[in-house]
Amino acid sequence: MLAAVFRQIPTPIVISRLGDGVIVDLNEAWERVTGFSRRDVLGRSATETGHWTDLEARERIARRVKAEGRADDELVRFVRPDGVERQALVSCVRIDLDGEPHLLWSSRDVTELRRAAERELQLNRKYAAVFATTPDAVAISRQRDGVHLEVNEAWERLAGRPREQAVGRSALEIGLWESAADRVGAIARLEADGAVINYPTRFVRGDGHVIEVLLSGAKVALDGEPCVVWSWNDLTEQRAAENALAESERRYRQLFDEALDGIALLAPDGTILHVNPAGCRDAGYSCEELVGQTFERLVGAEAYARVRAAMAARLAQGPVRLEIRLVRKDGATLPVEARAGLLPDGNIQVFLRDIRERKKSEELLTAIARGVTARVGEGFFRSVVEFLCQELPAEIAFIGEVVPESPDRVRTLAFFKDGQLAPNFDYSLEGSPCIHALDRRGSVVYPEGVAARFPRDAGLTRLGAQGYAGTSLYGSGGEALGILVALTRKPIGRPEFFVSMLEVFAARAAAEIERARAEGQVKELAASLERRVSERTAELEAANRELESFGYSVSHDLRAPLRAIAGFAAILREDFGGELPAEALRLFQRIESNARHMGELIDDLLELSRAGRAALERHPVNMRSLVDSVLRDLQHERAAALVEIGELPAATGDATLLRHVWQNLIGNAFKFSARAEAPRVEIGGRRTGGKVEYYVRDNGAGFDPRYAEKLFGLFQRLHSPADFEGTGVGLAIVQRIVHRHGGEVSATGAPERGATFRFTLPAQ
Repeated sequence: MLAAVFRQIPTPIVISRLGDGVIVDLNEAWERVTGFSRRDVLGRSATETGHWTDLEARERIARRVKAEGRADDELVRFVRPDGVERQALVSCVRIDLDGEPHLLWSSRDVTELRRAAERELQLNRKYAAVFATTPDAVAISRQRDGVHLEVNEAWERLAGRPREQAVGRSALEIGLWESAADRVGAIARLEADGAVINYPTRFVRGDGHVIEVLLSGAKVALDGEPCVVWSWNDLTEQRAAENALAESERRYRQLFDEALDGIALLAPDGTILHVNPAGCRDAGYSCEELVGQTFERLVGAEAYARVRAAMAARLAQGPVRLEIRLVRKDGATLPVEARAGLLPDGNIQVFLRDIRERKKSEELLTAIARGVTARVGEGFFRSVVEFLCQELPAEIAFIGEVVPESPDRVRTLAFFKDGQLAPNFDYSLEGSPCIHALDRRGSVVYPEGVAARFPRDAGLTRLGAQGYAGTSLYGSGGEALGILVALTRKPIGRPEFFVSMLEVFAARAAAEIERARAEGQVKELAASLERRVSERTAELEAANRELESFGYSVSHDLRAPLRAIAGFAAILREDFGGELPAEALRLFQRIESNARHMGELIDDLLELSRAGRAALERHPVNMRSLVDSVLRDLQHERAAALVEIGELPAATGDATLLRHVWQNLIGNAFKFSARAEAPRVEIGGRRTGGKVEYYVRDNGAGFDPRYAEKLFGLFQRLHSPADFEGTGVGLAIVQRIVHRHGGEVSATGAPERGATFRFTLPAQ
């Protein structure tokens, strides 16, 4: 009977031997909770079945049982056969069965309880975070006495009181309410409705300042006790913003009604919503006649289409400005400048400014500009002062230039007085109103009493000046150039008009002074250059004469001793050759050979000199005919070389000098290809852009490309004189002639693989 009772106990129980942990019995509740069957675990330990994975808890329980004989409510994790992990509170007690020590295990599955507790903990943390971080002031108080149980940071900040002053005390005790009636009203509404929503009232901060708030409250039960959660936010800044907005609207309304410019408010579709008094006055309508009409009624169909197109294209990027004509009720038109901009509510505000006076001024300025812009120099300066006197009006006007060599003085460039041009003069800036305009880098105006104001300027008294307007003239580099001045013999009535007129011409006048100075400098420079060119030309002519004299000396004076050396050596060799040893005869032959070589060198140097000094006579040159002529002259040097001639376009140049180019290049090609197994020389050319490129190519000795830059140097040779005769001057002559024609010369090649020489000339 006891065994049957044991198996029906609702608490999971299992019995294991103390020594090896083998399970000897268990009840049905244990099978149901753990998911293991009796057959699976009897005779096996918990380690063998694998359901006890929490080894740390098992060791902890074992220690307690060993020390105390039992362990109670130890939290243990175990795994069911389906892999689901569960949590249980396990108790264990030591017992004896049939004289053998055993352990009696009982457990209670707390998995769902633990999960519920965890969820509750997370929920509490979430609401605690909301409570702590919400920007609204929140306080929790007991309903029965209003004592605060907790307040958040926002409450401390907005109430101006620390938490310690609030918790444990009621709002009445800390003096939070300004009005007792408001407090009673809020509590009464809470009692009646169970909640208070957005109740307007006033609280007193800790520093004594009164703030406006919206208060809300709701009843809650905390730990079984009725409480109230109060929340509120400070409306002080909002009220200040609302008051500022109301004041702004009042000022806007005042500006709208009192503005001198017309103002129209339009709906997005162009319907007129309102027009201020100035706009109604300019249009000749009452506000009632315009409201509800489209803007077309004020500007006409054509202008309205242009306005709508401009606003559609650009209004989103910023205000739109354009000039139109306002159509009055009586049919007359009025030129206005319209400036349209978007309002925050999506409507459009249009300012309409009467520009009749500005149009008159522009027409006046256009007439003046048309009369003066076509003139330069003295004519420009005279026309400016004459127009200023006529249109301002003023009795006297002048343009003065700061004297470069004496910056404290001004010299007039044009002076107009009493209806006619007068002689120019210069004056000192010291004590003059002009010095103030120059110092300020702008305009100054003295509408009346200028002569009395500047008594040291005797010219003002002499001219009888009452009013003065002056604008400084500055150069592009920032230096003071002069001043533009208008004087009147009666007070100036519209000073700003005088200044605007002067400033219109200031930049042009400054530019003209700079231009005149630059023109003078150019003339002076041209004269200096002409003188220097003349002197240089004379020097070059003298140098050329010296070169010609040197050439004559080389050609005649040096040749005579060379001929004598060669002649005497030949006579000695021929007359006494039988008596001289072989070495002496060889030396006499060397003397004759070197003398001949020296003569050739002199001839080449003279040729190089003439190539650099001879006057170029540019004419169309038939290059094929010129090359054929050179080939005929070099026929004896051609030997067995095969000559291939391609296209040779005509060019412009000096045929006599170009003949030397071809003679040197073709002659070199014959010379350096003579030892090739099958000598071949190619000659040709092609047009490239505005030039013609010619080439001479051979398959001879070639050269090391590393030394190509030396080829065109004077006396530079890349081959031994024993292998190839020559003076090393020919290619220098080629380069000089080609450069004088404005062309370029180059060479490419490789040892024993031939060479190609190219040069360019202007095309015909």
